[in-house]
Amino acid sequence: MFKTREAANAWQRQWNKNNPEKVKAVQKKYRDTHKQQESDRHRKRKFGIPAERYKEMSEQQANKCAICRKLETEVDTRTGTVRSLAVDHDHHTDKLRSLLCRRCNAGLGMFYEDVELMSKAIKYLEEWNVRNS
Repeated sequence: MFKTREAANAWQRQWNKNNPEKVKAVQKKYRDTHKQQESDRHRKRKFGIPAERYKEMSEQQANKCAICRKLETEVDTRTGTVRSLAVDHDHHTDKLRSLLCRRCNAGLGMFYEDVELMSKAIKYLEEWNVRNS
């Protein structure tokens, strides 16, 4: 049909540009039917962690959060399935730490991974618990 690969690629780019809704639907269908592969690919790309290493880490933690020691409960609204544990890493060094539930991972982020700030929050809660006892 096309004389060169470049011509085929140019045609495909133009078709994609002219049919964004169809492209979006195909991409969504692929993501929905290949959720695990997409998650594995994302972790590999973002954190450099292969699927096998993630699985080992999860098994070592009994599939529970390293902080609260609970199973992940957050549900992906697109697929209706429980999300996998988040890969926690140091944002300054990019060193992997462990796997966390979404709540604990977000909590660390909300405190900018600042130990002093988190200590102040703990003291604040302790003071209010004593006052309200």
